[in-house]
Amino acid sequence: MGKSVVLSLCIGVLHFTTWATSAATSPKSPKEDFAPLDITPFRSVRDVDPKLVAFRTFGKLESPQPEGLKSESVSVSYSVGKAVVTHTITGVPDDAIAAFKYRLELSLVNGKWQLTWAGRQQKCRKDKKWTKGSC
Repeated sequence: MGKSVVLSLCIGVLHFTTWATSAATSPKSPKEDFAPLDITPFRSVRDVDPKLVAFRTFGKLESPQPEGLKSESVSVSYSVGKAVVTHTITGVPDDAIAAFKYRLELSLVNGKWQLTWAGRQQKCRKDKKWTKGSC
């Protein structure tokens, strides 16, 4: 076999190996950064507004102005038949935790939004980083 044939084969194998490796490592899903939550108790919660689904599930607060609450923010991003709600609560009454962030994934079913997945992160007071683990 000539040198050019061997070189072509080597380049082809190198190209295939690079393609196979990059195809096998898909981009990380944003929900992988959140600890999954049990949504079983909230399966029946449906509403025309995904923000209201968020408040009626993991956004429940014990009182109108809980101790230490500094702010809440809710954002929604939409795609066809899907919505992702991000609900951040800052200033929780905990020595180790500064904030909670919930990610709620919803699907449109018969004109109303229904929770299909939920996860939570917490922001540690010590290092100011978001984590799905404990602080």
